[in-house]
Amino acid sequence: MPIATIVTVASTAVTAAAALIGALLALRSQPRTRCRHDEPAGTVTKKARRQKAVGTGSPAHKKKAKQAKIDEAERLISEGHYRAAVLILNIPLECALRGAAHRAGIRLAHSAMPGIQMANALFRADLLDKSDVTAVRLFSEIYERAATVSAEPPAGEARLAVELLKRILQSLVV
Repeated sequence: MPIATIVTVASTAVTAAAALIGALLALRSQPRTRCRHDEPAGTVTKKARRQKAVGTGSPAHKKKAKQAKIDEAERLISEGHYRAAVLILNIPLECALRGAAHRAGIRLAHSAMPGIQMANALFRADLLDKSDVTAVRLFSEIYERAATVSAEPPAGEARLAVELLKRILQSLVV
């Protein structure tokens, strides 16, 4: 194998590792947010029953958590960490899609269902329109490239992912 190929592969691996470490450090420095109820699973209290009926957590808290991830992604983009920004944006997308499916009574076939499949289920339930499903599909393609391709995604793709997420979240607002 030529030395140039080895150097290129090693350089790409180091860049990918650095991006992953940067993303992990950025995630670790942020306050934790959850999509699910924080009480232990076995506890069924009056509060838990009410929250199950009307939805858990305040909408303002959930909106703040999603906005915090968007703000963090925009900060990472401004610092040149495009891969980390795109990877972080998938968290609020999946949380929003799962929440919308849960509120609509849609039972998801698999707990790790990809965003496109969730969007299609929401489309069939008339909760998303075709352009929203297209936005989820495009976002998912950007996410998959960022997660699997060794090269850093372009800045334009990372910025597009932010705008797509904002559009999708706006469509899912009840």
